[in-house]
Amino acid sequence: NKDNENFEDKMTKEKICDDGEVILWGNCYSINGTDSLSFKGWELEKKLMGEIPISIGQLKNLKYLNLSGNELKGEIPTSIGQLKNLRYLNLSGNGLVGSIPKEIKNLSNLETLLLRQNQLEGEFSYILDDMNYLKNLSLEQNKWYHCMPLFMDPKCGDFARLDTINTNIIKNWDGTFLLNRKSKKNKYGLINGTFIEWYSENNMKSEVVIDHGILRKFNHWDKDGKQLIKDGNGTFREYWYDSTLVMEGDVKNGALNGEWKFYYGGGTERDPDDFNLTIPIKLGQNVENQLVAIVEYDMILGEVCVMDHEDWLTLIPRGGAVKKFFYESGQLLEEQTKDGYRKYFEDGSLLSEYGKNIDGTIYFDNYGRGDLPHHGKANYILKSMYINGEWVRKCYDGNLECSKYSVVNDWPYNYCECN
Repeated sequence: NKDNENFEDKMTKEKICDDGEVILWGNCYSINGTDSLSFKGWELEKKLMGEIPISIGQLKNLKYLNLSGNELKGEIPTSIGQLKNLRYLNLSGNGLVGSIPKEIKNLSNLETLLLRQNQLEGEFSYILDDMNYLKNLSLEQNKWYHCMPLFMDPKCGDFARLDTINTNIIKNWDGTFLLNRKSKKNKYGLINGTFIEWYSENNMKSEVVIDHGILRKFNHWDKDGKQLIKDGNGTFREYWYDSTLVMEGDVKNGALNGEWKFYYGGGTERDPDDFNLTIPIKLGQNVENQLVAIVEYDMILGEVCVMDHEDWLTLIPRGGAVKKFFYESGQLLEEQTKDGYRKYFEDGSLLSEYGKNIDGTIYFDNYGRGDLPHHGKANYILKSMYINGEWVRKCYDGNLECSKYSVVNDWPYNYCECN
């Protein structure tokens, strides 16, 4: 990346180090005398950018290295494997890509390895399996499954059977499945196992194999036995208790891709005759097959990392761009625009608008409604603009700017009132 290279070149040119020193992010460090480096992004005035310098491997006595919470890009350098005395390595919360370098296996004193919240992928078990001295390991929120995939029984209830083989998954009271954090097979904090879901005794619905967070196999059929997804490619459809469509969209190489549609499905409640069972909450006639959201995905894993099993809307995976969002009535609630979004009241009138002006400044406008609760006493408009690092606010009564006004923060809405 040219920008990253320019950043590192600039930092390097600002300082010349003595013999026996190495330059890292504009500062010189003793090759023999440095045993700790801490650059926590949230503590820095300016976060680290660019790639991790290969020269970091020269700090042969380094025991502690924390580069978490920065804007580092590129791959983890193989020179990391030269830090034979390293005991703590934290690269979490960056934008690192590629795979875990096999050279990390050379860190025989490493006790803590934190790599969560990056974009890492690929094989790693052959590297980490023999590092039994690791006491603290975190790989979550990369391109490995650490939560249940959307494909496996996202609906609540007991109407479909899900067989699990050699897995670290446990079943909740409402029929959903979660990662068993206490499982011995779960030392990496990732999904591991074979999952087969059935429409009926002899009618297979989905077949998924995940090995240490890596999707190895994914096939999916409709209720009539037609194969919709083969080897991770095709169209996925999920039904609420196998009758009401709740979501559909394309899958490419096992990832959500393109436009997905999500529908109002319903919910679950305890069976009054048997408290250990759940039963579906029936939908109103006007709600069934009503769109709730249209979301655009670009090769997203499609994990479901929620604990709220009563609200199935939380099963919409993050990482996509919400193009449209609807009320249960079918009225548009929110839509994506070229530079932002618009939100609407249920009667179709404008609620708020966010975007960019022609000059590049960001604006955020809130429209009051005197006839509705929590929306002010009149139809005032609160206009906010982000200029030179600060939000500048003005209040309007129609087209007239109010000379004096007050801003009311009445969650989840903000509005203004002219004095």
